[in-house]
Amino acid sequence: MLLLGAMACGHEPAKEAVAANADAPVRFVGTVTDLDFGCWADRDCAIQVDDVWVKLAGGPQAAQAPHGQLVGIAMSGEPGDALKAKVVGKRAEVFAAPGVAFGADGKVGYDPKHLTLMGSRDYYVRLVTK
Repeated sequence: MLLLGAMACGHEPAKEAVAANADAPVRFVGTVTDLDFGCWADRDCAIQVDDVWVKLAGGPQAAQAPHGQLVGIAMSGEPGDALKAKVVGKRAEVFAAPGVAFGADGKVGYDPKHLTLMGSRDYYVRLVTK
């Protein structure tokens, strides 16, 4: 099993991590509500779809671990506010793994409000065009 690392994208995890099977990816369609461009500083970027943060790729493990991709969203080449204006409010399909988070008790678990594209090239966040 690949330990994906704590969600270090600057977003508070749910107060209690929910135990889940790390090998059971999550798939859903929702509305993009925010983008985090922290990757310019620490290589951790994330996109929020509904109330779920999805870590794109980044941090020290990104170079070694396989990871998925954004489809229809280019996080580089455009100023953050301009990209947010284009993407926030659009529908997106997410296929990602549960992200590791720390619960209120300090124990590591899987948090359904924090997902990650790390761990498989099959994972994605894709804008829904229809």
